[in-house]
Amino acid sequence: MYGSPAQEDQQPRRHEVEPYELIYDTTRRHYYLRGFCLYTDGPHGKRIQERFFRYRLGRIVSGSVQVLPHKMPLTPRRTPKYLVRYKLRPEIARFGVTEHFDDPKIETHDDGSATVQGYADDVFEATRTLLHYGPGCQVLGGSEILREMRRLIEEMAKVYEIVLEK
Repeated sequence: MYGSPAQEDQQPRRHEVEPYELIYDTTRRHYYLRGFCLYTDGPHGKRIQERFFRYRLGRIVSGSVQVLPHKMPLTPRRTPKYLVRYKLRPEIARFGVTEHFDDPKIETHDDGSATVQGYADDVFEATRTLLHYGPGCQVLGGSEILREMRRLIEEMAKVYEIVLEK
């Protein structure tokens, strides 16, 4: 059972997960289990997921973990990859660019800025990674990443009572 703050009813959901790795996120200072979620089951029924999630260990309901008799695949599951394309301002990129995403291609510019392209398997994590650059990063593409970044910025603008031009 996993309690996600995204659930308004605050009720934990059952997740059937194939675990792949434990991660310590030094920025957020939490341990996570990265696993392939087959499905979730909650108050509104069963939902097929078939994608990777990062589960914060502290939100797994104590005593609810069960080892099931199913065998995991011999090779890790493949999930969709999402294009991530963004530009970093010179003050961020001039001494090098951190490779956050798979298959990175980095184009440096004369002014010290850089355009970066790569692939992510998690839109949520990718957009949060880029948000930490603040105004030093402009997301240019990858339709799913750009859509989520715009949604996040619009929601943040509402919080700060800023009117955005469309």
